[in-house]
Amino acid sequence: MSAEIATRKELDAEKAISSFIPYTRHVTDTILGTAAGDLLTVFKLSGRSHLSADYETLMNWVRDLNTVFKGAASDHLALWTHMVRRRVTEYPQAHYDNTFCAQFDMKYRAMFTGKSLMVNELYLTVIHRAMPDKTLALLAKFEKQSTREKVERQQSAVKDLEELQRLFFSSLKRYGPEVLSTYKCVHALTDVTADDGTVHQEEQRIELADWWERERPRFPRKPDDGRSELEFAEAAAAADNLPVYLYSRPAEFLARLVNGEQLPMPVTFAHFRETMPQNRINFSSWGELGEIRTPTRTRFFGMVEVFDYEKRTEPGHLNTFLKAPYECVLTQSFSLLSRHAARGQLERHRQHLVDSNDPSSDQVNQLTVALDQLMAGEFAFGEHHATLTVFGDTPAETRDLMEKARSAFFDVAIVPQVVGLALEAAYWAQLPCNWKYRPRPAPISSQNFLSFSSLHNYMAGKPAGNPWGPAVTMFKTDAGTPLYFNFHATDLDEDNEGDRPAGHTIVTGMTGQGKTVLLGILLAQAGKFRPSVVVFDKDRGMQGTVMAMGGKYFPLAMGQATGMNPLQLDPRPENIIFLKALIKQLAESSGDPVNHNDEVEISRAIDTVMFRLDKPLRRLSLLLQNLPNPMPDPNDPNPRPTVHARLLKWAEGGEYGWLFDNETDDIDLTRYRLYGFDYTDFLDVPIIRTPMMMYLMHRTDAMLNGQPFIKVMDEFWKPLEDAIFVKWSKDGLKTIRKENGLLVFATQEPGDALESPIARTIIQQCATQIFLPNPMASRADYVEGFKLTDAEFDLVKSLPQDSRKFVIKQGRCCAVGTINLVGFGDELLVLSCSPDRAEIIEAVIADVGDDPDRWVPAFVSRVKTKEKPQ
Repeated sequence: MSAEIATRKELDAEKAISSFIPYTRHVTDTILGTAAGDLLTVFKLSGRSHLSADYETLMNWVRDLNTVFKGAASDHLALWTHMVRRRVTEYPQAHYDNTFCAQFDMKYRAMFTGKSLMVNELYLTVIHRAMPDKTLALLAKFEKQSTREKVERQQSAVKDLEELQRLFFSSLKRYGPEVLSTYKCVHALTDVTADDGTVHQEEQRIELADWWERERPRFPRKPDDGRSELEFAEAAAAADNLPVYLYSRPAEFLARLVNGEQLPMPVTFAHFRETMPQNRINFSSWGELGEIRTPTRTRFFGMVEVFDYEKRTEPGHLNTFLKAPYECVLTQSFSLLSRHAARGQLERHRQHLVDSNDPSSDQVNQLTVALDQLMAGEFAFGEHHATLTVFGDTPAETRDLMEKARSAFFDVAIVPQVVGLALEAAYWAQLPCNWKYRPRPAPISSQNFLSFSSLHNYMAGKPAGNPWGPAVTMFKTDAGTPLYFNFHATDLDEDNEGDRPAGHTIVTGMTGQGKTVLLGILLAQAGKFRPSVVVFDKDRGMQGTVMAMGGKYFPLAMGQATGMNPLQLDPRPENIIFLKALIKQLAESSGDPVNHNDEVEISRAIDTVMFRLDKPLRRLSLLLQNLPNPMPDPNDPNPRPTVHARLLKWAEGGEYGWLFDNETDDIDLTRYRLYGFDYTDFLDVPIIRTPMMMYLMHRTDAMLNGQPFIKVMDEFWKPLEDAIFVKWSKDGLKTIRKENGLLVFATQEPGDALESPIARTIIQQCATQIFLPNPMASRADYVEGFKLTDAEFDLVKSLPQDSRKFVIKQGRCCAVGTINLVGFGDELLVLSCSPDRAEIIEAVIADVGDDPDRWVPAFVSRVKTKEKPQ
């Protein structure tokens, strides 16, 4: 009995979690109130990619933000920032109609379903303090206010906070701000994709906007309907007997700080302080560790606080925690002081040093300078606290992670302290507006605060809302965060599906660093969009990829019939214009220019062949029969060769007759979606390369039809270095973009590529740049040629060979990604082909047929048998 009484007394003495939570309800859709009358609004930020910035640039970012802070400075303003680092298993959903692509995607997806992937979520909470002065706050408790006065005071505070909201939103544009707000949901049947790729329907909570996007065609709307889109959507949901519920995103973020996990937060009649606690939070009697009990699991946490640091801080001072190998929450608060209060604090601190006979005159001088800067308005001043909460599955693991966190602080010249008896207070101080629980708040300048809380993050890409829909694929960054790859570079906060911005991409990498494999992965993963694909290949490296994806591959070889016959093109105007340019190029290949009379002869001959002869009869040999071939003047010592004579070497029996003078044109680009052409033999033979590329580019560009289109060109600078492609490099890329296409250019020789004026023009039009390891990288090539910053060049230069890492750059953002294909031995045999493996593919296809479902397994088996050590 006495034990029961003791337990009951203990329970009665335990404070409810709600007593530590200050939040009441929404004042507006984006503003929450507290019991003390404070108001807050929460921004979620994608963060600014810092890897590509040098030190001076990072300092400029701090100065720019400091200018914003100075403009908004008031003792009514306070800020809380949070960096939430958590594990995710996100991966873009996709459907493939090709077995190789589907199986690769399923296997690749499994790499991201464990505990290896982390995301960094950044939040900025802007607070309007009702009573920043403690004395006035105390006196206000004894002052009786009418309801009208309270309403007017709150309306004035809301107006002030909304102005701050607009100021921060516009000033933080480069940091990807989103103001968290209320949102509406319905419960409806939704397609769900299982791990095995099957799709079934489940009733799920789905945002009203997403439901409406799916169901809009079912509800025609009259032109004169004055309701907003969401109002009409809500009425449509009601017509479907689907109740609509209101939820709060800012409350969900705050509830995550309370519960240690993400939970939905409906807006109800009760205060949020009552509805937010969903898990049991326990604190040990002696501090050090805490425990979070959910209905399904138990987790532990510990906290480390910033105790002291050098007065000199650097931009991104705490960026080390953006790549911490554990889940954590970095919390910082900054409560601005009035200039009068800040001056008083600095003067008292300076006087304390003088009175205590502190030998450090430097500190006194620094405080004197700080006072001058404060009064000159060079920075704002406030009280700051910083804690890091780390999470583990066991007490031992949590202690180990706390020690790692402590070491990370020491590494950046910060003296940390493990939070012990004050753990409970420090935990609740993570919640914005919990002033009284903050451990050890210390005076700090706005510049110091912005160095500690720089709002940096790693480039994450865009998972959805891209021009072709979902991300092409996903890589893992050096920081363990997901990198959603897209050829197109678009704003993260815009839905660009269906748009046609630039998506041209360039890939550089030394031999053996994974360039061919990377290109193969990008094509295989892009298979979800069902694009038309053309690959101009070298050394048959991508033959396996093209054919495994169900495509047709042409291994063109010097001296062997190519199956090309340009004169069997349909006699459409654009083809006639092209043929005249092609024949002119062939005629000029000997060095003799084509004059006006020559052009007339060529034009007449082509018109005759194309419009008067049946298609099976049209070929270069017959064109010669329609070109005049008069006898040369015996008295002319340097007779000018006729067009007929100059074209003889291109006709059957001539030196190059095998290129175009074939009985039929076997380049059928209507049967498959993917085509590959190996042009290795011709890259260094301009006399053949130029006309051949003219024909292949003309044919493949004609495949554009508004559907996704990808053209890959390995060692692109060689086939395009001819003057005839100057116009194409300027206008052709724009045309391809407008037709929903993109080009992927690849080279292992960036220096040689940059020597080509055409290549430079192409590089300038590339939205995405990918750089694989190159320890021999030249600053001139990468900084002056590819326009990398010094920091980006250093990243490329520092990538270890064979690391399977790469630097990806889009606009001002860059990241270091990894191609981790451990366990993909079979797939690599296909993705990284070679001439000898290409011959095995052809031999296997001769045995089992060209169905990839049959020949790919047989090919893998045969290669393994052949390459197995004896």
